[in-house]
Amino acid sequence: QFVLGPELGRGEGGGVRIATHIPTEKQFALKEISIGSKGHREQLMKELQTHRGCGRMQDIVELYDVFYEEGRVYLVLELMDWGSLQVLLQQQAERRARMDERVLSVILNKITRALHFLHDQHRLIHRDLKPANVVMGTEGVVKLSDFGVSRVLDQDAKGVTWVGTVGYMSPERLQGNQYSMKADIWSVGIIAIECALGHHPYMRSDGQESPLFEIMQRVVNEDVPIPQGSGLSPQLEDFIKCCLQKDEDMRWSAEQLLQHPFL
Repeated sequence: QFVLGPELGRGEGGGVRIATHIPTEKQFALKEISIGSKGHREQLMKELQTHRGCGRMQDIVELYDVFYEEGRVYLVLELMDWGSLQVLLQQQAERRARMDERVLSVILNKITRALHFLHDQHRLIHRDLKPANVVMGTEGVVKLSDFGVSRVLDQDAKGVTWVGTVGYMSPERLQGNQYSMKADIWSVGIIAIECALGHHPYMRSDGQESPLFEIMQRVVNEDVPIPQGSGLSPQLEDFIKCCLQKDEDMRWSAEQLLQHPFL
């Protein structure tokens, strides 16, 4: 019942295309997820249907439907036609530009509000928070995407790999320890630094990506990666430090961050 249009993006699990629903002529984003295991497919379908029951939240991309066809799971999602934060960061990197802190404050506020909704109202963890999963639409609307997918994909060989997400994982996750909703807050801090500096904080000085295990060691063993003379405002620096406490008991919650002066 869909006519497929241009591709909006592609990740580890599959692509996202603009899709027009023939009966209503309404446009959606159709996300394809390739999962090899039948058991994991069924688990994903069940989990996504559960998350549809969480109710609407203005800062989370709405999931309208889920269906299975020819070995793939498809998600019918609200269309966010400006692309992801990852695309915006790539454009910034090409211009060697930084994000204005006023814009960054709005983006982080939206992300944190969405996490507060997931954490406090539904006791759910996003688990794969990164710039590719923060999407934008007309008039500067910012929303969180890919909620509910990562827990199942982590178990499937064709799903999201550690290589794609390790740079945003908290120390407790990287060490294989138990973790809580505060793991998402660590990801917020890394996203904040990446937007503010124009590059990922664990990128090498020559501009190349660091190897997987080097990133893991630095996350676990090194201090908060804010370089000296970074030019960040005191409020933003403090916000980042509140997110990147290695002891998750000391790390702020989404509810606390919403009261932070930077937001």
